[in-house]
Amino acid sequence: MEDYPISASIMYKALRLSPSSVIIADPTIKGAPFVFVNHSFEKLTGYSKDEIIGKNGSFLQGPDTNVESLKQISDAIRNEKSTTQILKNYKKMGNLFIMN
Repeated sequence: MEDYPISASIMYKALRLSPSSVIIADPTIKGAPFVFVNHSFEKLTGYSKDEIIGKNGSFLQGPDTNVESLKQISDAIRNEKSTTQILKNYKKMGNLFIMN
């Protein structure tokens, strides 16, 4: 069965209201900053949308963040490909969380 076309507003609403954490980076902007974050990600990390938008993921990283996984993500962003990596990142209060 084919997918039906979805309007941008429906897609935006689905991402915004998703119970899963969603962040989107723009690879066409230097540093690939986050251009979208949903409320679930704000709740998970303790950072507000205003603290996240315009930054890349480096502010979430810490001593246990896997450098090889970061390289894979960076390569995927640069080549506009998808990738799945498991990252140990850090919340605003310093607590570790796993991102997949």
